[in-house]
Amino acid sequence: MPLTLATPAQLRTHLQDAALDEQAALQAIASAAGLIRAVSKQQLDFVAGDIVVIPGGEREVVLPQRPVVVNLSNPLTVVELGDVEATGVTVVEGRHFRRVGSRLIKAQRSRYDAYAGAEHIAWPPGLWAPWVQVTYSHGYATDADVPAELTAVALDTAATYASNPTGLRSVALDGEVTLTYGTETLSAPRSLVDDLRSRLRGIGVRRGGAFSVTPG
Repeated sequence: MPLTLATPAQLRTHLQDAALDEQAALQAIASAAGLIRAVSKQQLDFVAGDIVVIPGGEREVVLPQRPVVVNLSNPLTVVELGDVEATGVTVVEGRHFRRVGSRLIKAQRSRYDAYAGAEHIAWPPGLWAPWVQVTYSHGYATDADVPAELTAVALDTAATYASNPTGLRSVALDGEVTLTYGTETLSAPRSLVDDLRSRLRGIGVRRGGAFSVTPG
């Protein structure tokens, strides 16, 4: 079941409206969560062992989904590829690169022992290979794991939906933005979307912000 990011009880307290209908509260929260996913371009729900291939060539690559979860049950595996279909070279965190949140920063100097026996290394030391394949886990396992800052954003957004149960289009005087993420297509006032972008970036949920690594 997808994360809701907030509960009807929390929304009633947030609005100071004990009479808010349960179904109306759930709908407002679902609309808020959908909009947050679309604006942030983040799945948010926990995914184990996700495999992505990211363009390299620079000193740093950024994992697309966050928060990154690394522990004994959810290892991080990084393989440098000379080409998308090439056999890769596995590198090790702490020896060949440093991890800061969702950023993987390559060590500047020697290629180290990971490259021993490799037939041909076409990229220079200190830079990632042309392509980097990463297997990693990310997201929140339960709503209890969602940080308070994100719940606060969800409640503020849900409050906007709850105050306008007939739909936000009627009050989109400043223009409307349509966003698609996954199978969801949502419309919202531009001011709400712009505010969400700023707030989500500020707490590190939207791409472009930093996010601390979930401890194991």
